[in-house]
Amino acid sequence: MGHRGKDGNRHGCGASYYVSQWRSRGLAFAGYDANPHTPDLSGMLLPEGEAACEVADLTEELDIPTPFDIVVCKDVLPYIPEESVSTAIGNLARLSSHFILLSWNVTDSLATLPHRNMTDGDIIPHFEKEGYTVEKYMTARLHVVLKRKDCCVLTRQNLPLIDY
Repeated sequence: MGHRGKDGNRHGCGASYYVSQWRSRGLAFAGYDANPHTPDLSGMLLPEGEAACEVADLTEELDIPTPFDIVVCKDVLPYIPEESVSTAIGNLARLSSHFILLSWNVTDSLATLPHRNMTDGDIIPHFEKEGYTVEKYMTARLHVVLKRKDCCVLTRQNLPLIDY
């Protein structure tokens, strides 16, 4: 999983809709998904010449030589088997040097897939063990903006300042 610094990662990117939106706004985002067709799917949505999203499975130990500044993981954890959740959370924690934007909704359209209904109490303690804490102000803002409570902003504890 190679990249340059000061950028973001969208894990569970699917066909890369969010990655394409962020890139179109000048943000350097990479996308990863466990679906083996991710590069082809993202290649159809991303502008020609842009790097396609790649295949990476959160349930397997990932090689992460350089972390991203921010990792976005939208509604992925409920679909990860319980025995693999700690590996997935460890990967997300190692993928980020500073921030994780996390949500864990199960939409009605995907409720027929195998999943677990999760609460912040099921998730946050795992991230705390990995050195992250909930950023309360940004999480409260996220709840208002998204009109949902199954999400949070996590920050690495003892976070150094980002030098841009």
